[in-house]
Amino acid sequence: MFFKKRKATKVKYRFEERNEYLDNNDFINKFSEELNKFSEIIGLTINADINEKLNNSFVIPLGGEFLAEYSQSYNQFLRLEEERIWKLILCDDTMECLNDTLKNEGNHTNHLALYLTNNCTSFDIKKECFGIDVRY
Repeated sequence: MFFKKRKATKVKYRFEERNEYLDNNDFINKFSEELNKFSEIIGLTINADINEKLNNSFVIPLGGEFLAEYSQSYNQFLRLEEERIWKLILCDDTMECLNDTLKNEGNHTNHLALYLTNNCTSFDIKKECFGIDVRY
């Protein structure tokens, strides 16, 4: 008997990507403050216009899986885990890198939109992972 050899195929990530607009004003204000500690971004606005089309993205992976009771509301999960999430954001050079990225883009990148996401595949994380998608 002869068997056909199967071709290797790339496996797509097996979770459905979902983004949720971040609506926590205290978190947004702190995000702005932390981002501006490295150098002020003139005229910075965050989540000011939900309909604004922003083409670039900077993902901040925060790890962890959602508890079942919070899997439908990422904002609710953020409020529950906010202290831990800020520790993760501030433990490395994430905010400095984001600030540098925005500065390199020039003055037209002073509008940001923050989304909570379950897709951090740009960091080669192949499973569902909580993160913040910063669009600029």
